[in-house]
Amino acid sequence: MTNNSLLAQRYAFLLLGYFGTGYILSNISFNSQIVPVWLPAGIALSAVYLWGYKLLPAVFVASIIFNFSVLPNFEVSQILSELGFQNILIASGATLQTFVGAYILSRWIGNPIKQAESKKTISFIFLWAYLLI
Repeated sequence: MTNNSLLAQRYAFLLLGYFGTGYILSNISFNSQIVPVWLPAGIALSAVYLWGYKLLPAVFVASIIFNFSVLPNFEVSQILSELGFQNILIASGATLQTFVGAYILSRWIGNPIKQAESKKTISFIFLWAYLLI
């Protein structure tokens, strides 16, 4: 398998995973964009952490597609409106959040597959759990 086809598969996986879980969660929640746990963020973080920053555009595109999909009466003309700008800002935030999270994880823990010891991972989990409480 060539690098380009592998990258295309990863893009597709991330796009479909992000959009699919977001769509399912928005349909089972009381409000289409308010859910207690946003699983697409975890999918995006995991994909970028494991496969690299080259997948960040897929996070951006998936976020834009999702945010336009939850609009009740979407029209193509809305892409270039104020609503389109808002969705670009939301997608930029999701992409930045993914980048920062993957960067912190890769600097603190390193490669998750080639770990020599689990002490760093455990200390990372407990440190962030303590800081977030």
